[in-house]
Amino acid sequence: MLGSRIKLSFETPFPETILRTTDNQETAGKGGTTWAPRFATVALFEDQVRTGVHRQMMDGIEKAYELIQKQVDADFPIRQFSRTTADDRKIHTIISDHNRMGYRQTTAFIESILPIYKTFVQGGLSSTDSWERTRIYVVEFITSVQEARLISIEATSSAAMIWGSFKATDLAEDFKRQKFIEHPKVVSILALTSIEREGKSVAEALAAVKGDKDAVAKLEKRVQTIETQLKTLKTKNPDLK
Repeated sequence: MLGSRIKLSFETPFPETILRTTDNQETAGKGGTTWAPRFATVALFEDQVRTGVHRQMMDGIEKAYELIQKQVDADFPIRQFSRTTADDRKIHTIISDHNRMGYRQTTAFIESILPIYKTFVQGGLSSTDSWERTRIYVVEFITSVQEARLISIEATSSAAMIWGSFKATDLAEDFKRQKFIEHPKVVSILALTSIEREGKSVAEALAAVKGDKDAVAKLEKRVQTIETQLKTLKTKNPDLK
């Protein structure tokens, strides 16, 4: 049963408990994905008397970790050392370490979701827009991990799945080491959010002064002043880009 679950995880692009692949007009501009029902809003994800989706996810990850470890202990038991048991001991150590790293990385990823969301809110996005941008972050991380795992197109070989799993762990460790939010892929999402927020602010400002000729004239004069200052600055500093 555990083997079937692992194989299925290689064949499924996104965990259905978190994301759903939906091909319709609503998701056309979102890469064909949407939040699963339990992640529909940030309120559902946050812990509510320790029973929110966040807590359920953490409990589920811990149970999966323990299930895999029990299987490893049973298949590659650590007996009194001898030449015949040396390989079992080595395999047990390697897979146990891999399982432990995977557990820590997964919990760290789940714990990173709310801080990422709050960063977007603090950046000026609405709660709804922030949660949608958080979905993009989740998609990016899961897609990156899945691409690292699928070194074999069909992923039917046990050896290929094990090697792919090791490679994915290396990648996830890179995310975890950079506290997720500092990873280049996450930084690019944050940068895009900042640009969009600035653009939205400018649009709102223009809409607010629309029809007010004096206000528009003042804005245009201010823009011209800034452009002149920039031109002068670049003239005095040729290397400035």
